[in-house]
Amino acid sequence: MNISPEDAAQALEEVERTRRRALRNAPPLFPAWYLVAVWAGVAAVQVCTEVLTGPVAWAGLLLTVAAFAVFIVKFYRDVARLPMRPHRSQIDPLVWVVFAVWLVSGIVADFALVAAFLAVDFAYPRTAASCCVLLVVAITAPGLPRWMAARNARTAERRRTPAAPARDDR
Repeated sequence: MNISPEDAAQALEEVERTRRRALRNAPPLFPAWYLVAVWAGVAAVQVCTEVLTGPVAWAGLLLTVAAFAVFIVKFYRDVARLPMRPHRSQIDPLVWVVFAVWLVSGIVADFALVAAFLAVDFAYPRTAASCCVLLVVAITAPGLPRWMAARNARTAERRRTPAAPARDDR
């Protein structure tokens, strides 16, 4: 079976178009609800340890731990059932750097708010700080995984060089 260089180039270009389309349509690397759920768990722990007392606090902590377990199982199942995930080699390292900066910024903001609330003798400073950061996380989290997926697609498209023009070696 002989394939002409033009046919081979056309087939390779079709493969490349399909790859670019698949990357552009790939789902986010992880569900945004998970980030909100984790931070809601942090806020719940703060409520249980700072606001509640006695058996109610322990019950709240146990409920929070159970909810975390459910969220972890759901997260694992959601990610495992994604119809398509980009290979590690197709993921731009910058997306994980931005994610880490976003995460660390939330943690630093939480500590800064706790310090500020403590300085003004605010009631329940850890709970209030965690709830404030939870609000910011709930607003920003949906856009983060979508941006990460779009950035991966753009980076993969830039990395790939176009197919070389077919040569006639007759």
